[in-house]
Amino acid sequence: MKLFKLLSAAVAAVGFTVGASSAHTISIGFEAGTNPGDVTFWVGNYTHGSPGSVPLEGSILLEGVNGTAFTPVSQLFDMNTIFKPTGLVDGTNNFYVSGPLGGSGSLVDTINPFLTVCSACGPVTAWQGTTITGLNPGDYKFTFVEQANPTASWTQWNDSLNQTLTITGSNIGGGGTNPVPLPAGLPLIAVAMGALGFMGWRKKRHA
Repeated sequence: MKLFKLLSAAVAAVGFTVGASSAHTISIGFEAGTNPGDVTFWVGNYTHGSPGSVPLEGSILLEGVNGTAFTPVSQLFDMNTIFKPTGLVDGTNNFYVSGPLGGSGSLVDTINPFLTVCSACGPVTAWQGTTITGLNPGDYKFTFVEQANPTASWTQWNDSLNQTLTITGSNIGGGGTNPVPLPAGLPLIAVAMGALGFMGWRKKRHA
């Protein structure tokens, strides 16, 4: 009887471990968006077997830090793919978590250090992303906000996913230029001033 109980406990423990590591969010990356000032942020997870359909869960919280002026923005993920976004380069603008499950760590350049912690984890097989506008080069604090009761696919491996990211001009749409729109009436004023100047020049010439 005791042996049966021990075997049952061992099976339960193995089942819990496999279930807990069936999938997690383990990477964060960012690439230049289509328009000036746009940056698209991606988080990636791994799944065992075929990734199948990719759900959308959670949101991103982004705020400027270390002197970067940017009002905090919270935005839901609204894009998904099972193919790695072409603009993500490991160690340059795409990073992976490290440290134990549920613990803490730092972002690392490749997935290999992460695999030493979780040998059962596979490569990233699904990504979800969203584009945030109005960014300039600088430091931004990224926080991945899980939805209530997230599926295993998008549960964070640990807090090392939430870090300060340095975003350069090459990772911002328009090469890092975020044009400030002119006030709506300013072009009309410029046209009026030009017309007045032209009229004055003609009057002076005739005189």
